[in-house]
Amino acid sequence: MNHLLSRPVTSRLSFPDWNESYYEAMVAINLDETVMEYFESVLSEEETIKWISKQKRNIATNGYGFFPAVLKESNICIGTIGLQKVPYDAYFTPAYEIGWRLSRSHWRKGYATEGARAMIDLASYATIKEVVAITPYANQPSEGVMIKIGMEKKGTFMHPGIADESPLKKCLLYSYKLS
Repeated sequence: MNHLLSRPVTSRLSFPDWNESYYEAMVAINLDETVMEYFESVLSEEETIKWISKQKRNIATNGYGFFPAVLKESNICIGTIGLQKVPYDAYFTPAYEIGWRLSRSHWRKGYATEGARAMIDLASYATIKEVVAITPYANQPSEGVMIKIGMEKKGTFMHPGIADESPLKKCLLYSYKLS
């Protein structure tokens, strides 16, 4: 993949490089139990900083990863939206996944939908032929975003990285074919 890919941008969001001014917002988002309801646990500050470091490496190497989602008018980081290679083995891998995680105060304003569309555009520039989106079965808001951006439901699967006894184990899989 070309590490010189154009950075996605939308009418309201930019996806700049991670810098320390965005860390505090991302730490707060990852510590919010409501935001993290469909993840196995909240992430500590240390875990968030490690995750951001990994994303910075992904972006530098591949031209994509999970970017800070920043409001253009105020330069406030409202979360993360991105594109990554699915990091585990499943019946649909290898595959590229789009995803989003936003602060609660920015839910239901169309930012996830807008950013997810930008990541589909980025995937297209990277000559990726198909992207997937994955969420635990009960996460209806994320499924709603998948539907809004025109993804097709492919079914469910048992996530290999989630404990068997977890209610998050059963996940929905959506797909979007790029031309």
